Amino acid sequence: MRIGWVPVLLQVGLAASAAWAQTATVLEIGGKQVPLAEGPWVAAGDAAGRLDPAATLGGFGMIHNLVLLRPTMGGRGVAAMAEVNANEIGIEDGWGLPADCEPDAARESATLLRGGWDVACWFVTARDWDWTADMPPAWRQAQAAAAQHGLALPHRTVTVGLRVANRMDVIDLRFHLAEGREPPQQEALVEWAVASLGLLEAGLKHGLPAGRALPAFDLGPAALTRAGIVRYRLARLEALVAEGKLTVAEARAQKAAIRDAAARDAAWTLDPATVDGLRWVTEQSGLALSDAVITYVWTARSVQAAALTALQTGLRSARTYLTGWVWSEVSPPATREDTARVVDFAYGGARAVE
Repeated sequence: MRIGWVPVLLQVGLAASAAWAQTATVLEIGGKQVPLAEGPWVAAGDAAGRLDPAATLGGFGMIHNLVLLRPTMGGRGVAAMAEVNANEIGIEDGWGLPADCEPDAARESATLLRGGWDVACWFVTARDWDWTADMPPAWRQAQAAAAQHGLALPHRTVTVGLRVANRMDVIDLRFHLAEGREPPQQEALVEWAVASLGLLEAGLKHGLPAGRALPAFDLGPAALTRAGIVRYRLARLEALVAEGKLTVAEARAQKAAIRDAAARDAAWTLDPATVDGLRWVTEQSGLALSDAVITYVWTARSVQAAALTALQTGLRSARTYLTGWVWSEVSPPATREDTARVVDFAYGGARAVE
């Protein structure tokens, strides 16, 4: 009887080894291509993901939640963890932004697209890991796999995340880099995110070149020597002048435009609903002021002018509300919001308090 268990144990061992095998740098999920950062990755967790908090998006089907690990050079710890959430079946009304791309939610972030359906954003933030806390199934699998292979998991990471989505599909990709003796440089990760977002969007449309992965996290010399993209562009203008491809005047004009764009760049955007609200408040304030001036000029009595102005403002607000309500009742339902809602998945770890 003891000999009979040997084939079974051998099969279990082979299955575990296969699960721990190095994975490809481009994953195929639900008709989409998810590129990973260059370098070795080991598949450690694969389970159904979920929205967090639970939200109704219609019949979205299965969400693939994958966790991949990159062991350290010595093989005793984990240098980086990758977290993927991607849908299997498309929905009809868009997936939205992650909360980490919202203003003031991360150390650095930028939202390139925030339409009702189309979304593209990145962020860099810190994340704390309590491995005794409740986690999604894929992360529990990864924790068990790491323990089986004697790998120590990090308790704090620098996380760089990317989200691309359209009306039907979404890819939410996060890389958690362990903070060691030399923590990842935030500026380099920002440049990495900017360089990688377009490739992830190509993968959403299944348009990646064969085997094309995301760049390595350090980006090497191509990381603009970690000097920042604005300074790099200014240096390139100087080089173009030295090569005779630009005149000094042309370079000076372009430098001014680059500095002006950088000064006006903001990490947040106002959605159309907020803009409409501000427009309505300023419009009503202007109308009330003009009513007060005209009434006072006509009556020469400040008390009557104030009373009539208050009456007209109240009636105008009531008419505006009733008109909007009638149109909302008789018009066909809208297919989407003008701006993307916030949709999060159940992630590993927790946003760090800094």
